[in-house]
Amino acid sequence: NSDRLETQSAFASYGSYQHYWTDDLRSNFMAGYVNIDNATDLIGTARNEDIWSAHANLLWQPHKKVRVGVEYMHGERSLENGTDGSLDRVMGSVIYTLD
Repeated sequence: NSDRLETQSAFASYGSYQHYWTDDLRSNFMAGYVNIDNATDLIGTARNEDIWSAHANLLWQPHKKVRVGVEYMHGERSLENGTDGSLDRVMGSVIYTLD
């Protein structure tokens, strides 16, 4: 029957922790996960089924107006059709505050 709505179940979780190594050096550790029970008969199988990622960074603030950081991220995902993949990324940042 095409006039019925069907719900899709999903589960998601996220957690993070911040640690101060010194007064001007800190790290953040984060992880997240999502699982979706897709109605593949309606939307197909090229949709995300599971996704997770983990991040870790190091932030240094040598002056109250300057912050320098580096972060590593790893993520993986799988589609309903069995295709999967992963990603690794290293990011850097420099922030200068004008105020």
